[in-house]
Amino acid sequence: MQNTLRNSLATASLAVCIAVAVSGSTAQAQISGGTQWQTTQMQGMFTNAPVGLMLSTSTVPNLLTVRSPGVVIGPPTEWTVARFGPPTASHPDYSTAELLAGLNRAPHNLPDAATLEFGGFSTGGDVCPSLASDGRLMISNSWYFLSVTVGSSQPGHVFGNAGSALRSVAEPERAILSYYAEGSTGIDATLVNSTLVEQTAAQVGFPVGSTVKLTGLDWGMGAISVDPNSLRSLRFAPVRDRVYFSVSNAWLAVNPSFTAWLDVTPVPMDARTIYSMRWVVPGGLAAPYWAAPEVAVTSEELFGAADGPTVELDAISVFTRPAPYNIMRVVYSTTRACTPPDELLAYDCGTMGGATRPGPVPLRTASGAPVSGRMGLKTSPETDIDNVTGTCGADPEAGVPGDCYGVGMSKLVPSGKQAMGLSVCRSISSTGPTYAPVDIVDMQVSGLDLAPGKSGRVHYYVGFPTLASLLSFSGAPPVWYYLGSAPTVPGQSTVNLQMPGNLGNLGPVSVSAVLVMDDGSVPQRSSLISVISY
Repeated sequence: MQNTLRNSLATASLAVCIAVAVSGSTAQAQISGGTQWQTTQMQGMFTNAPVGLMLSTSTVPNLLTVRSPGVVIGPPTEWTVARFGPPTASHPDYSTAELLAGLNRAPHNLPDAATLEFGGFSTGGDVCPSLASDGRLMISNSWYFLSVTVGSSQPGHVFGNAGSALRSVAEPERAILSYYAEGSTGIDATLVNSTLVEQTAAQVGFPVGSTVKLTGLDWGMGAISVDPNSLRSLRFAPVRDRVYFSVSNAWLAVNPSFTAWLDVTPVPMDARTIYSMRWVVPGGLAAPYWAAPEVAVTSEELFGAADGPTVELDAISVFTRPAPYNIMRVVYSTTRACTPPDELLAYDCGTMGGATRPGPVPLRTASGAPVSGRMGLKTSPETDIDNVTGTCGADPEAGVPGDCYGVGMSKLVPSGKQAMGLSVCRSISSTGPTYAPVDIVDMQVSGLDLAPGKSGRVHYYVGFPTLASLLSFSGAPPVWYYLGSAPTVPGQSTVNLQMPGNLGNLGPVSVSAVLVMDDGSVPQRSSLISVISY
């Protein structure tokens, strides 16, 4: 087996490895100029990756939780020291108690807030390309994907336009959807300008029939949580000393006196502003803590002249970097009742004015099409839209130093065969109350969809580049080693393999998965990915 690595091989540090799905001849749908991959065909690059998620139940709205890496057998749960290890300067405490304590450090009249209810949430480590003044993604020699969660607008709501990836999901309110942007480079062409289901309800960990809804997500929070030694995901999740959030109108109704710092002035908190809290490590024996909220992006910057008391944020994806970059870009959404011009809105402090703008700007592709349309989301009529409840984006090769974590992906697919996706993540897992760290590599293949009566095995391989190719950047084929295999049966859409994290730390590695049929026929599908050792 051979593949060709891109000539540019970068070494990076991360907790979530990249995985790619590859193509053959398929009947995927086309919606508004974008490809819609059905869950039976293939899924995205993070099907088994850790992720921070907000959950909403009938009694607890917007509870912040973490989905563990690999295959999970239960819903996401709250961050705890026993699960992820003690907090440090670059491994913050995301527990409800600590975040609530930070919020209560805001100037306010007594009593303290007893509950925590964010509208949107982000670690600030997302990466988004530059945005034109009309919201177009200015992608150049890089790639970008945006993940979202969605909620219903009314009982019996049918999600997604006909033929969309979203329509192919059994339980959309508990799934994660991703759009890999038009104009992206450095990834397999079949991913470009396409929408895939990143994680189904089952992959997130929900049992069939669950009524819990996903109301927010952040990939960086998941990567940071499973990186207790702060060694691996520094480039995938570089912002580790901040959280960005909005608060809901429902929370403000119970806690109307809270303010946040705007420079040195406390200003009343509202549901249309993005706030931040700083993770402070005082040193000595003092415990780290979340500082009082500060105004990060004003409502005038987000909504301009359209700013008003009825606006309420319910999803934010924040990309921020300090000087000398001075970057603040946000992809965001408001609650359905606010009726914005688009369910995915965009702000870039470098190209868009604040209060001088006539109103919020839709996030658009490089050619000017609304991203919501490319994702197959229903955006009209207003009473029947797919309400975006969470957003998180990444552009690993955006050109900002320290943010490149991916290399080019290659593929190996027999002609005329259906696609198959491969996701790989590496993490430190905790076992038991004493926190015994275990180094794990999880691999998952998606899009099997075997015909009735057909079965087989998925074989996994790892390829290490030769020393000569590393020194010369020649991109020569790697030397392949067999990792193991896992069986698959008809009706099974994914198959998993977990290995000890012993792949080494000598630079980029490739991981390959090949499906071999039990009847001895030629492999129907195969998938190949280049990932980075870290």
